Amino acid sequence: MPCVVYRQPSTYSTEVTIPSKESIIAIDPGEMTGWARGYIEDGSLTVEAHGYTPWQEFVITFADRMAQDDPPYNTVVYESWRLRRSSALDLVGSDLQSSQCIGAIKLSCWLAQKRGHVIRVRNQEPAIKNVVDAMKGGRDYLPKSDKEHAKDAVRHIWYYAITEQEVAP
Repeated sequence: MPCVVYRQPSTYSTEVTIPSKESIIAIDPGEMTGWARGYIEDGSLTVEAHGYTPWQEFVITFADRMAQDDPPYNTVVYESWRLRRSSALDLVGSDLQSSQCIGAIKLSCWLAQKRGHVIRVRNQEPAIKNVVDAMKGGRDYLPKSDKEHAKDAVRHIWYYAITEQEVAP
């Protein structure tokens, strides 16, 4: 019988050194998954694009990009999701799309790390939304979108930049 060695996935998400231009994607999972792409260079954040995509289409595209020889992101930030007792009964029968989306995101990152790519993976609680709005002095920085997930992804990229990379709000 062959020997199987199991490594905890967390061994793939250890602290890493990111190049001087950090390419980031922030993701707010859901039926319509919000995303924001940008980069940090010379101490400032540039948000290049943002939007929302049906979650299955998003994870397929994301997985394809992370499987490239040179993945487009050094840092992946996603909004965490937890099943809570208070909402458990409401979710009976649900296929938990946010949870599936997060699993696909994490797997894509772990596989890229396993291939030797430098990928920083961060999760953020949903509660950061009001915090980053306060840090930015209001909501004027948010895109004029009718989809909250797209706005929330922009919030997540800014929160990461401010709190972990010391970018000025």
